[in-house]
Amino acid sequence: MDLDAAREAYAEIGEVLGLSAEAAAEAAVRTTDENMANAIRLIAVERGLDPRDFALIAFGGAGPLHARAVAKRLEIPTVLIPPHPGLCSAFGAAIAQARVDRVQTYYSHSESVDLQAVATAERRLRQAAVDELRRNVDVDEPILRRSADLRYAGQNYEVTVDLPDADLDAGWVELLERFASEHERQYGFALSGEPVELINLRVTAMRTEPPVPLVAASHESVPESQRPVWFSGSSPQDCRILRRAALQPGHVIDGPAVIEEPDSTTLVFPGDRLAVDDSGVLVLTVGHA
Repeated sequence: MDLDAAREAYAEIGEVLGLSAEAAAEAAVRTTDENMANAIRLIAVERGLDPRDFALIAFGGAGPLHARAVAKRLEIPTVLIPPHPGLCSAFGAAIAQARVDRVQTYYSHSESVDLQAVATAERRLRQAAVDELRRNVDVDEPILRRSADLRYAGQNYEVTVDLPDADLDAGWVELLERFASEHERQYGFALSGEPVELINLRVTAMRTEPPVPLVAASHESVPESQRPVWFSGSSPQDCRILRRAALQPGHVIDGPAVIEEPDSTTLVFPGDRLAVDDSGVLVLTVGHA
C-alpha cells in the first residue's frame, strides 16, 4: 500500500465532504462495514435466525479486518478467525466433495396433485444426478440429498424442505407436514388447511470424501512492535502489532491490537479480548471489558 497516495486520495474526497483525510477514510470503512452487516441481516431474516445466537466466522483476506465492526453492528458477541483466513476459499475448493446438483421446476397444487407423476419426476431427477456424478468420478453408493421448494398458494416466496425417505407418492403427506413445521419455524406461523404449491424439486448427489489431515502451523519467535492506529475519533492511539505466527495456544490479548499474517490482518478494538484456541483459531470477544 502507498500510504501517501491513499492519504492524498482521501484528502480530495474529504475536501468535498468537509472532512479530514482520516475522517473520510473512516467514513468509507464504516459504510463498508454497514453494507456487510446489512447483507447478513437479510440472510438471517430470510432464514428466521437471530444473529445474536451465533458466532461470526471471518475469512478472506479482508474478513478479519472488518469482522469485529460487523459483529458489533449485529450484536454478535464472538468472532472466530481460522488459520490462514485469506486462503480459506482456495482450501475449500481443494477439499470440496465431488457433487452434482440438479433442480427441476415442477409445479403442482396440493388439491390437484398427481402423486405418481411427481414421484416419477423426482426419481428421474435423482437418477440423472447420480448418473452425472458417476460419469465424472468413481462412486459406488453416492450420498443423496433430496428437497423441494414449497409455498402456500398465493405466496411469492418458497421454503426449501427435505424430502421424506420414501418416494413422494407415499411421502406426500409427510412432506406437507414438514413444510408447515419449517414455515412456522422460519416465519412464526403455519396456515393449517391452506393449499400448498410445489415449485421445484432438488437433488444433490455426492461422493464420500475422507477427512483431510490438518497440520498445525509452526510457531515463530517474532517480537511485537507498536504504531499509531485510527479506530475512531479525531486522533490515533498507540497499538500493539503482533505476528500471528508468534501466538501460542492459550495466548490472551486485550485490545487494541493488530494481528498480522501473510494473507490477512485481524483488528482487535479497544475493549475487545482475543484468545488463541488449541486449534489455532483466534477467538475474539467483542467488548469484553
